Amino acid sequence: MFDAAQPHNDLPLLPPKQKLETERVLRTLGNAKASLASLKEAGRLVPDQSVILQSMILQEAKLSSEIENIFTTHDELYRQIEIDETLQSPAVKEIRRYRNALWAGYQAIKHSGHIDVGLILEVASQILERPAKIRGGGGTVVGNRRRIVYTPPVGEARIRGLLDNWLDFLRTERSIDPLVRIAVAHYQFEAIHPFDDGNGRTGRILNILLLVLAGILDLPILYLSQEFLYERAEYYRRLQGVTERGEWVEWVDFFLGCVDATAIVTRCQFGLISGAIQGARARVRAESKLPSEIVDLVFSKPYTRIGDVVAAGIAKRQTAAAYLRELESLGILRSSRQWREVLFLNPRLLEILSLEPSIP
Repeated sequence: MFDAAQPHNDLPLLPPKQKLETERVLRTLGNAKASLASLKEAGRLVPDQSVILQSMILQEAKLSSEIENIFTTHDELYRQIEIDETLQSPAVKEIRRYRNALWAGYQAIKHSGHIDVGLILEVASQILERPAKIRGGGGTVVGNRRRIVYTPPVGEARIRGLLDNWLDFLRTERSIDPLVRIAVAHYQFEAIHPFDDGNGRTGRILNILLLVLAGILDLPILYLSQEFLYERAEYYRRLQGVTERGEWVEWVDFFLGCVDATAIVTRCQFGLISGAIQGARARVRAESKLPSEIVDLVFSKPYTRIGDVVAAGIAKRQTAAAYLRELESLGILRSSRQWREVLFLNPRLLEILSLEPSIP
């Protein structure tokens, strides 16, 4: 019998012994793949997907942090992230660390082409803003004092062995679909729980990196945290089902459903952003002599500073300020002062990035 209060030192190694690609899973997998293909097609409508990459990474950081009960509004987040770190709220600082960890992980896999323990430690260290270490002793549990839901394995050697098995599974398992493999890997990483803190956030970043490594995504633009957040109770119930009853098929089916739903929402955002960019470009062409590069810049993130225009090489400071003011006169931007900085908000982009799917 599984005892949540005792370390799960007999956590089974990967791969799971049971058949995962059942008729039910294959049906959900087909839906997820179709939605991902549609997302790729929608992404091509955006002239340069990397233009909005940083905003989407920040959005993922916000949603992942909400799972850990770290809250802020979209407007506060995008506004505060542009000011001096010493002036940012504790919630925004936490989200900034997640953003930095995700970006560092993405850059690392672009360079190395693989994930290893060193990269996992680096991601966790960025999240925690201190060196992350593999747990040795006990004391780490999932739950609270009144109800322990899960106690992960203990002992550094055991945990390192489980991580080696996790990495070997990802490198060598080719008998199941890559999306199914990532679903299995997500459960196992959360069950290993290698750190004393930051495991959930690290695991969610690894999901994104694995999607890129598998060639499912070209850029890290599909973020599952939103769906995990809306399906939070079901998410934890399905994880617990694998731990206590070996319900791998139910977990994989749930995970793939989250991929499907997230791809649909992201495809919608891409379509809206593409339309907004094209509309802004048409208005700039018709009503001003501004360079076209300025439109792409102000759609790269909700808030733009004069210094951003200068850093992009579009204009020097005085001209850059005039450009942004002209976009404001056209109704594309709206200025506000944040401490000593004048920030120019793109309200349409903020509205699109803040969209939430309807919950049945």
